[in-house]
Amino acid sequence: MTESSLNKQMIDSVAAVNFINTGSSQNNAQAMLNAVMAETLGMAMHNAVMRQQSNSMVSSAATTAACARMLQSRWGGEPVKPHVPPVDPPVIPPLDGPPDSPPDGAVAVATAKAQADRAINTLGAEMKNGTAASSTLSGIAEAIKNFMPKPPEQPAPVAPVSGPPAASAAPAQPQADKTDPNPPSASETQ
Repeated sequence: MTESSLNKQMIDSVAAVNFINTGSSQNNAQAMLNAVMAETLGMAMHNAVMRQQSNSMVSSAATTAACARMLQSRWGGEPVKPHVPPVDPPVIPPLDGPPDSPPDGAVAVATAKAQADRAINTLGAEMKNGTAASSTLSGIAEAIKNFMPKPPEQPAPVAPVSGPPAASAAPAQPQADKTDPNPPSASETQ
């Protein structure tokens, strides 16, 4: 066997460097991939922001140009009116005028009496048949009853603030029922 001119330590150190390089190659590749991906995403975001800003500037410029064109336009002459065909006015017959001579007082009274008799007969027929007239009259009566103001209520007696209640020699008067339409008078309670 021949002796190698290399020292075992040197062989071990070269083998260790090769082992380290081989073991860390995956990490280096992943780090490089992450750096490239971060730069690519950053550039994409930068491009998107620049595109939005340029679109906003173009929109503002177009609006400004349109406003300037509107302000420079001249309002000359009369506005154009649309052609509307003439329409014939509607025909309205004249109203009957007052009679030539005023009616006699007796004729007017007789006419009013005849109209009143017809109205009374119509209401009487409806009352006999029990139709809308009776319900209308009862509704009117109910509305009048609800419209009438209610009598004011008597205030309750106030008890003394301190000390026991004083005994009174007079008997207590009965309270009137609030639903009773005819409360007892002062002469009836004594």
